[in-house]
Amino acid sequence: MASSGPPGVTKAASSKGTAVRPDGRPPRANAPARSSTAKFLVRSLGPLWVVLLLVGVWQAWVSAFGIDRLVMPGPRDVFSEFVSNPTRYLPDLVMTVKHAAIGLVLGTALGFTLAVASWFSPLLGGMVSMPAILLRATPIAALTPVIARMFGYNDNSVIAVVVLISFFPTYVFVASGLRAVSSISDDLFAVLHAGRLMRLRHLALPSAVPSLLLALRVTGPIAVLGALVAEWLIGVEGLGALLSISRFTYQVSIVWAGAILGTLLGVVTFAAASKLERIGVERWT
Repeated sequence: MASSGPPGVTKAASSKGTAVRPDGRPPRANAPARSSTAKFLVRSLGPLWVVLLLVGVWQAWVSAFGIDRLVMPGPRDVFSEFVSNPTRYLPDLVMTVKHAAIGLVLGTALGFTLAVASWFSPLLGGMVSMPAILLRATPIAALTPVIARMFGYNDNSVIAVVVLISFFPTYVFVASGLRAVSSISDDLFAVLHAGRLMRLRHLALPSAVPSLLLALRVTGPIAVLGALVAEWLIGVEGLGALLSISRFTYQVSIVWAGAILGTLLGVVTFAAASKLERIGVERWT
């Protein structure tokens, strides 16, 4: 029986071992689909490979130099500790999330309010900027005992520390966003004789939304770090206090497990804030 396709094409394709469709045309290429799948896997597994590499280096370092477990336990010891006592860390993790979340919300609100007030009054902005810079330049370890003396050695002091270290980035970014209004839009509102409140509502605030979301992305991990340090120094319930107590009792595996949980909490906070920023930028720009 004669082939339904052109003889030349069929013969050439057969000689190269390539499958030919019944109509004689070459098969459809699926390279773009495979390329998209490969890119998706690289994006998804890229950070995982980095983590696995760090864990491998960690284990190799401990094994090669014979480091004592009281100094630096291996990944297997830390993982065994976490798996055998998972509920030990949950109450402290919840408290750290509570401290960081409340402090982040209050600090963001404070920074946003001061930025808007500075937009209304440049004189007020000049009065706020210097104390804010001084607070930002003060190390957390030096700031925490002072706050604890003022508010007591309790949860309020931890939240106050988080507020003070998280409001400054919000203030700076939002103040910059409020001023980042195009001159054309500003001239249009001037022609329309718009008041300050109308300019703020319809012009400055929409311009500052991306800056506010950027501030959240920056301050999210900082809030977690501030909560951990304050809990460590003040001694209230939380991952920071767990790390401090475990260090004094030489429970090094618990110290490392708690530190890894704190790191993961900061990474998750950063990832959530980045996702929120992408959504907000798409909506407001």
